This record gives sequence, C-alpha cells and structure tokens, in this order.
Amino acid sequence: MGDNPLTLEFTYENHRGVTERRRVLPMNIWYSATEHHPVACWMLRAHCLDRKALRDFKLTKMRFP
Repeated sequence: MGDNPLTLEFTYENHRGVTERRRVLPMNIWYSATEHHPVACWMLRAHCLDRKALRDFKLTKMRFP
C-alpha cells in the first residue's frame, strides 16, 4: 500500500465490540447519528484500505499507537 502521507492507522472497536487495526484514507468528519450509532456523535468517513470500501468510524472508538 506504500507510504501515502494521507493514510491514517488506528485500532477500532466496532459496534459489535470487535477490535481491529484499520488503515484508511480520511474523507470528512461530521456530527450525526448513524444506523450503528443511534446517539449523535463525531464520525469519520474514510476509504478503508483493508476492506476496500467506504466506512464510517466513531471518533471516540479510534485508538492510536
């Protein structure tokens, strides 16, 4: 995947309680409720390089090394 300076790496606990390492290309941040997070919160929308898909991440569940 190279050394893209835009890549953000973190561990993330999803809505099922599963924690995984993620590598993403951030797109935008917003404050809202979602299907998996029914109480409004800060969210990051990003292209997940590991899943090869667009994903939304709750900022308070992101952990950085």
